[in-house]
Formats: sequence, structure tokens, C-alpha cells
Amino acid sequence: VNAAYEALQVPAVRQRCIRQLALPFTEMVKAAPRAFAKQVTAKLEQRDYSQVGRLLQAADDLPLLMDLVDSPLQTEKVRTDIHNAIRNHVRDVEKGVWQHWEARELQQMHDDLGALERIDTCLDAHHGFFDPAWTRDVKMAVCAEIDALDQRALGYMARGEDHAEAHLKDLALVLISLGQILDDLPMYKDHARIKISNVLDCCQSQQPWGFPLLFKLGIILEAGKAGRLGKDGEVVSGDQRVGQVLVSEFSHFRDVETMRWNEEITQKSVQATAAEITAGRFDPRTNKRSKEPVDQEKLLEGFGKYQEVFDTYLNQWLAGRLQLGELANKVLKDAAVLQPCSVDEWTERVKDELPSLLGGVFAYFTIHKSGDSYKRLHDLGSGDTPGTLSLTRDNLVRSHDSIIVSGNSGGQRRTDTTIKTDNVLLKPHNIQVLTVLRMLGYDAPEDTSRLQGLQSHVMQIRTGEGKSIVLGACSVVLGVLGFSVRCVCYSKYLSCRDYELFKDLFNTFQVSGSVHYSTIIDYAEHSLQEKGDIRQLTVDLLSGTLKKTRGQERSPEVLLVDEVDVFFGADFYGETWHPVASIEEPEAREILEYLFQNRLKFEQMGARGALQWMQQESQPYQALLRKFPEQESVLQRELWKMCEGLQGYKSHVYHYNFEKNKIGYKHLDGVDYSESYGYLTAFSYLKEAEEGRLRNKEDALQQNLKIVVHCGTFSFANISPARILGVSGTMDVLGAHEWEVMGRFGIQTFSHMPSVYGKSNFRFLNQTGGAAIIVEDTEDDHFRAITEEVKKTVTQGRAVVVYFSLPCTLQRFTSSTYYQQVGKKHLLEETLSHRDKDHVIKKAATSGQATFATAAFGRGTDFVCLDKRVLEAGGVHVIQTFVSLNKAEEVQIQGRTARQGKDGTYSLVLSETDLVTQLGIRAGQAVSCSPEKLYRIIDEARDRKWSAECKQLDIKVVEDNAKDALTHQYFDALLSGNATSAMRKFKAANPQYK
Repeated sequence: VNAAYEALQVPAVRQRCIRQLALPFTEMVKAAPRAFAKQVTAKLEQRDYSQVGRLLQAADDLPLLMDLVDSPLQTEKVRTDIHNAIRNHVRDVEKGVWQHWEARELQQMHDDLGALERIDTCLDAHHGFFDPAWTRDVKMAVCAEIDALDQRALGYMARGEDHAEAHLKDLALVLISLGQILDDLPMYKDHARIKISNVLDCCQSQQPWGFPLLFKLGIILEAGKAGRLGKDGEVVSGDQRVGQVLVSEFSHFRDVETMRWNEEITQKSVQATAAEITAGRFDPRTNKRSKEPVDQEKLLEGFGKYQEVFDTYLNQWLAGRLQLGELANKVLKDAAVLQPCSVDEWTERVKDELPSLLGGVFAYFTIHKSGDSYKRLHDLGSGDTPGTLSLTRDNLVRSHDSIIVSGNSGGQRRTDTTIKTDNVLLKPHNIQVLTVLRMLGYDAPEDTSRLQGLQSHVMQIRTGEGKSIVLGACSVVLGVLGFSVRCVCYSKYLSCRDYELFKDLFNTFQVSGSVHYSTIIDYAEHSLQEKGDIRQLTVDLLSGTLKKTRGQERSPEVLLVDEVDVFFGADFYGETWHPVASIEEPEAREILEYLFQNRLKFEQMGARGALQWMQQESQPYQALLRKFPEQESVLQRELWKMCEGLQGYKSHVYHYNFEKNKIGYKHLDGVDYSESYGYLTAFSYLKEAEEGRLRNKEDALQQNLKIVVHCGTFSFANISPARILGVSGTMDVLGAHEWEVMGRFGIQTFSHMPSVYGKSNFRFLNQTGGAAIIVEDTEDDHFRAITEEVKKTVTQGRAVVVYFSLPCTLQRFTSSTYYQQVGKKHLLEETLSHRDKDHVIKKAATSGQATFATAAFGRGTDFVCLDKRVLEAGGVHVIQTFVSLNKAEEVQIQGRTARQGKDGTYSLVLSETDLVTQLGIRAGQAVSCSPEKLYRIIDEARDRKWSAECKQLDIKVVEDNAKDALTHQYFDALLSGNATSAMRKFKAANPQYK
């Protein structure tokens, strides 16, 4: 050591030693700019523009590397090369858009337009790469094409019936061309939809021949007989599918779609349906379930009453002796004489009228949705056989055996056939009718109804088999009986969709004010608002203006639940809700802006140092103390949370929506823009403002830079509806804990309804031609296996949907080289717009398509398969890449395939690391097992893990309920107007402010 020390005293030796030690680092630094440029090029090839944007920001720091080495680095040249590479990439994508448009390769054109849209979003802060005005020329070209097709279609009808009839094939081809734009170019979907509606409206308005022509057109499109011809002389499958998409999307063809559905479904007799219903009862004292007899005779009696009323109303309307408004008034009058009703006194008188009320409601639903079409077809009938319609060239044409329309051939075969005009009626299936009757306790024993009233009840209905119709009909019947009804669903998108189905009925039957559809979270908010506005009352307390307030008395409410496993699972039952009050003083904004502008200084100080500095030096903070002299502890706590948030905002994950000008957070299958993470959200807005990305900077900052004070903690476990009636597609796999929780909410009765479509064609462990379960060791091998399974499936002409547990796992997969090996692919993400989600979902079940999604889309997402190639090849294949701890989630994911009687398969492609770390399965155990044995092992391990988590959940719920009780005590004190008591209880409910 001494010798080395002495040697280093010589300057030449010391400098030589330093150079040798620095040599490896110097070489790394010298290589860094080129490696950086190579990474940018790779991300451009992958079209990962968000990462390109981050690299561009980092490129500004490349000159800093020059201080680390002696020799000059060409950092400016590298930056220039990077910018040129991006510009060349943008030009190539723009060129591709036009090439695909000329070739009418619309799906590829959509991919390129989407790439340009992402470039505009991700590189917006770096000007000069892409001018959004460029897309104007594309828009003009596409819209001009749409307008030209529209005029051509209208021209066929402008010269009268004979001309339109003679050019039926041409009209169908024009609609297919418009449908391709509608289906493949969502950016121009609205314009295409307007023009298609314009054409169909025009056809519908031509009297008396417009409706027969429109019906004939719909049958041709539905049967896939319009479009370009392939080499085999048949219409290409892509055009067949577009024709079916047109029929499914436009209400003008609603009767054709209903007819197809009715023809596909073999209606079971009501006697057979009733015989297949099973039921049971849960005993909360023993936590055990037992079978319970079903009164089939009573249910059949009720169905007979229902059918008689339904047919009477329908026939009266068809004969012109009853208007829809009169029908609704009759139902309202019949319901009025039964009021007042109570769920605690569910009398035989009320129960006896349920079939009649339901018959009237469903008769209205059927006539409103399909009555006009039925009447027109009925009037067109030949009269030879009552209830049938002859379809010939001179009247209507049966698609599959009377007319062929294709690209160059308009030949027609004269073959007469008949259809039942009743098939055009959108009538509820007898299973749905019996479900409503049983749910409303029609067949419950008289002594049970007298002593217990209407019982809470859960019904199992297989996924995709009409739960929305059951819940809608229940809502109307309960509404006309005078009940307040809340129909809740985990998804805002699905809740809005289901509400729209029955919206007209709610208005006509005068129950729109008493029937509400919402998410589970919104229901909790509504329940709280009925008591009072805790947010405003908290502001009044803090500002010294609290007055006595009269809270509203909560009315008894019947809760209808879609997918009860979510409602009673950890995502809701085990969660809490924290309303916050806003102090919107200008000083609050000044404090937040000052902290953010000086964040480097405060980050070095740390949260506690920043707090001390702000307390002593911040004039806005001192001004707030003067405004709220009694609330120093509250303001100090909020200032501490601001300083703490400043330390962590950089890693905060959120989604900014330019159109909404709001920051939101991923929640289930969407983004919640009402959710806030306090000052982390505030600093995220300031970050977006600094980078110039806010659409309306002043509006966004004004709304979000404020002090947020917690009002307390409310537990979702403490909801108290009068009764709960629920439906589920996964009741068979609910665990003991879910049943125990449902028992706490008074649900003791449950039923299993048979399937509308009969035996399921779903295949998992019993599938042929594919592995049911694949387990790989490393993440790299896991991703490789997923890709191989996807490629194998799509080469068979099938479609595949792949589910990942979390967005971060999906992101790692899409960033891998394996994802790039998949050809035709889409990502289904929470942050997509409704337009883009709709596009991805509708494309998912098409031949050769791979769709990658998170588990949030494994429930309620309807991948409707209209592609003949997919169906013939075995249907949609679903791959799950993780093990669901809650088996109900797995069943829901499985339910995305083999829907409505169609074929479909499912497989698990798993990581052994996950099995070991998450489920405790022994390493190597999964490799040597048969699929059946391995699935049993996974099931047992999952049950053990889920049971342990449920125990922890129960402990959490007890703690949350205690906090809930303190918060309600505070709420009551606020309503009483006693400021001293309210402040004491405010700090008890929010101990952080003590």
C-alpha cells in the first residue's frame, strides 16, 4: 500500500493510472449516443411512440456526456440523426396510409392512421415531426368516397320500385362498401353511419314498396350473399361478415336480426324449462347450503297467466283495438290498486297479479321493439297459411335459397319458401319469464311470503343469455308497484348500455324517477347524498358557518345486482370510500404552484424539511391560517401531504384525456375521471401544464389546485337496501366466504336457471388439437409460449383473445420481441376511447385476429362472432396467462367464448414462477402432471390462498366498519349544527387531523 501511495505521488504515474481506470467507463460513454439512437430506431419499428417520446426528452441531456470524457462526442449529430429518423418514419407511415387507401386495405390503413394519432399524442411536446393538418386530405378523400357511395345508393331508389328492385345487388354492394369503412375505419365511422342511415331511411320511406325491399336487403346481407366473389365463386368471408355487422348495427334491420335469433334458438317447452330449474337455501347459522323444491306447478300456472295476458295485448294491438299508450295505462291501473306495497308484506294478492303485470310489460316491450315490423310482414303474407309468409321473387326473397348477390353475378334462382312471421317478434324466452316470476317470489309458499315478505334471491343465468332483460323487466314491475329500485353493475359502460335497452319503457310506465341504473360506487354515493351533503357541511364547519340541516329520510330501496360475485367480493364489499371537501381559496393554488416550481429545492430538503420551510416562509400559507384561524392542525396536515406528494408525483401513474381535459385512473374496464389521489393528482396537472399538454390549462388548474380535506371513511359493507335481488353467471363457483357475506345481507334463497341454448359447446380440459394447460419457467419462456399458441390458433383461421392479470404485465409483453411476431393484433386497454374500444371488441372475433387485454375485460365484454371462417374452424379461443385467485373471475373469462351456443375453447398458459410465489405450488410439480391433475392442484392451491385472503378481508371489514361508525357520528353532528361536537367527532373520524 505504501509503495502504491508513493508511486501515485508522481503526476505522470497518477494520470496514467486514472486513464486506465476510466478506460472502460469512457468506452461506454462514447458508445452511449449511438446506442441511444439505435434504441430510438427499435422503438419506432415497434411503433412504441410513448417510449420514443421519453427518449426524445432524454436526448436533450446527451451533451452532458461530453463533460465525462476527454475526446469530443458527436451528440448533436446523433440528435439530428434521431430527429431525421423520426421524420422519415412519419413520412413512411403517411405514405402507407395512401397506399392502403388506394388498394382499399382499410384495416392496414386504420393501423397507420392510429400510429399517426399516437405520434401526435406522444410527440406533441416536440414540434415539427407531424402536422395533424396532414390528415385533412385523408379525411376529404374518405368522406368524398362515402358521399359518392351514398349518392349512388340513393340513385337506385330515386327512379322507383322497379329500378330499385332491378338494382338490388348493386344497392347491397354499395352498402357493403360503406360497411367496410364503418367497420375498418373508426375515425370515419360516424360519417359512414350517417350516410348508411340516410340510405336506409330513404328506403324505409318509400311506400308501399320500401319495407319489402329493405327486409329483402337485410336478409341478403345477413345471409352473407352480397359482396365480392372469391376464387371459389362464393362471396369472400370478410364481406359476408360486414353484411352481418350492418344488420346487427342498424335498427332498420332489427326485425331481420330478431328473425335470425329466433330461428337459431330451439325454444324449449315451458314444462321442460320448469323441470330443469333447481333451487336451494343458504343457512347463515351453519354456513351450509341445502336443496329446496321448486313449485313447478305454481310456476307453470303463472306462466299460463302471463302468456294469456301477453297474447291478448298483442292481438288487440295487431287488430288496431289497442294503442301502446293504452296498454301502459292498463298496466299502471292494475298496479295502482295493489298499492301501497311493502317488501315486508308480500301478499298473495300482489303475487297473483305478477304474471299479468309482467305480461303487460313484456307485451309493451315486444310491440315497441318489433311490433311495426311484425305488422308490416303480417300484412304482406300470402294468406294461404295463417302466421306464415311466402318469400318469392315477386314478394320477398329467402336469402339462402332464393337469391344470390355477388360482385359480378346477379343471377337469381326461383325457389319458394316460407317463414313464420312470429319470428320477427322480439319476445322474451320462457326461461326469462320464469326467472322474473321466481325472482319476485311468485311461487314462494304463502306462509313464507306472509312471515318474511319478498325474499332476497340470487339467480344463476349463464353469461350472454339475457340478464339485462330480466333485470329491466323486474325494474319496471317493481317500479309500477311503487318501489324505489336501484339496478347496479360493476361497469359504467354496461350499466348505460342496459339502461338504454329499457329507457323508453321506464318513461312510458312513469318509473324513470324511481328506477335508477348505476355503478356500485355511484350507488354508495347516492345513498350517502340522501342523508346530506357531507362535503359542503365539512367546508361550513371549517369556515365557521355551520348551521343545522335537515337530512332527507332514506326511502326503502330494492337493489337489483348484476353479477353478485363482484358486489360481494373484495373489489366492493371489502373497500371503503373517502369523500373529500374542497377548500378552493386562491392561496391553496399559490402554495401548490410554488411547491411545484421549486420542486428541486424541496426534493433535496425532503418532505419534513419542505414542510418546515413552507410553514416559516410561505406567505400564502400564513394567509390561509388567518382565514381559518381555528384550523391550524388541519392546514398543517394538508401542507405536509402536499410536501409528501411532491416527493412521489414523478412515479404517479395516470391517464390524461385531451378531449375531457381531465386526469383519470384505470378502473376495471375503463378510466374513472372522477377519482382523485389528492395532491398527487394536483401535481400531475401541473406537470401536464408545464409540458404544454393541457387542452384548457386555466380551467384544469382552477378545478384541481385546491386543498382537499378528508370527511371520513365509509364502508361499502354497510349498505342496507330493503331487499337484494341478483343475477350471476358464476354462482356455481362462489366460495364459502361469498355465501357467508351474502347471508349477512339477508340472501338465503338461490336458483339455477337452465340455458336458453341448451348444452354448452365450451371446451377446456376436454379440447382436442391443443394443450389445455402450458406451464413455462421464466418470463421469457412464458411470453414465447403465449406467442406460439396465438400464432398456431390464428393460422387455423380462428380468433384468439389473450388475457393478462395486470396492465403492467401486458405492457411488458407488448414491449417484448415476441409481441412483434404476431401479425394481425389489437390491444384492448382501459385508456382507449369508447370508439376505439368498440372497434377492437367488434374485430376481436374475426378470422386471424389476436386481441390482447387485461383481466378487467374478462367480464361483460361481448365478442360477437359473425365470421363464418372462425365458427367453422372451432370458434374463438381464449388464453388466460395467469391464475385467478377468485374462480368466478376465471369463469367469466371463459365465458368470452362459446357464447350463445357456439363452439369455443379455452386454455391456460402459465408462469411456473407465479405458481410457486403466488400459490405455493412446489417447483417442478406442474411439469410432470396431466392437465386434469394439474388443474386440480391449481384449484386446491387457489382455494387455500383465497380462503386466507378472505380471512384478512373480514378483519379489514371489521376495522372499516368501526371507522364508518365514527364517520356517521360526525355526519350526524354536522346535521345537528353543533360545531363543537362536530369538530370533536371530525377529528375522531379523521385522526390525522388531531
